[in-house]
Amino acid sequence: MKLKLKIRIHKLLESTDKLLRKFGLSLTRVREKRVDSKSLTDGRSLIYKTGLNPVMAKVPLGRARILTHSLNSDSRSHINVLALKEALKESDQKKRFKIIEGLLNDYCDYNMQYPYSIAEMFAMNKVSESVSEEFPPWFFIYPWANSSDLDEKIRLTNFSTLVENIKRGGPRLNADEGGAQHYPTNTERAAFEARLLLNLLSSIERKGYKPDPGNHDPVGAVLLVASPDKWCWMVSGGIHRCCVLSALGYKDVDVSVKSVIYREDVADWPNVKNGFFSKEEALIVFDRVLSGSPPIKYQNWVENKFSVVANE
Repeated sequence: MKLKLKIRIHKLLESTDKLLRKFGLSLTRVREKRVDSKSLTDGRSLIYKTGLNPVMAKVPLGRARILTHSLNSDSRSHINVLALKEALKESDQKKRFKIIEGLLNDYCDYNMQYPYSIAEMFAMNKVSESVSEEFPPWFFIYPWANSSDLDEKIRLTNFSTLVENIKRGGPRLNADEGGAQHYPTNTERAAFEARLLLNLLSSIERKGYKPDPGNHDPVGAVLLVASPDKWCWMVSGGIHRCCVLSALGYKDVDVSVKSVIYREDVADWPNVKNGFFSKEEALIVFDRVLSGSPPIKYQNWVENKFSVVANE
């Protein structure tokens, strides 16, 4: 009953926000972040708690990352992009759907046999004992995030996954039940993902990509910067759009930059300061994302499944 009420409230607020936007207004959730006064001048760590007011920018899709996956056509690419490219070889919509659904189902089988741990995903020899054993296989935290209450974060991720699935007319699955965004381990969720990707692919093929002129629900980006010419951006919202655009050959996309993570600030990253990651572990995670290299066993699976060149 409590869950149904939360979902109803979420839908009501969302519909109210859409109505208000027609008049140039919007609803904004007030999130209060409080920090101890001693930390106000403690290095640069405060910027990782406050973030930035989002700014818009056009960025290359070749530098996009979803976890440690790139959006290219080689063995490091995200499964959605690879499945979409296979589907584009056909013109019939039913055949396209079967191709995408079949490949995502194969990916489900792969994930159930070889679930990723955070250590495997980021090529780490170990992670801090305080966090490594408790993680569900679908759950990840980053060293530059602020994850002081892991149980609460896992609960919220589960709930937001369920709400997102229901909101889009999909199965009532949370992340624990196989409905996670990045690693579906449920065939019902895989079929739903295939339908979302195909519908968006068909729409952009027909009409082209037309972002909302008011920048409502833009693609979200978190920039990871090692140097002026060595950087990438993580997709923090709009994964389906980025995968479809990449599969269709688009070179860049407008994004809302949510925050910027500088490699040189590793000592100030919240999950380093609180002891979840050592500096060495944190830099391994950063560099793994920057290089866009998922686990070797995933790359081997892709090379066996698709006609791709390893690390083009």
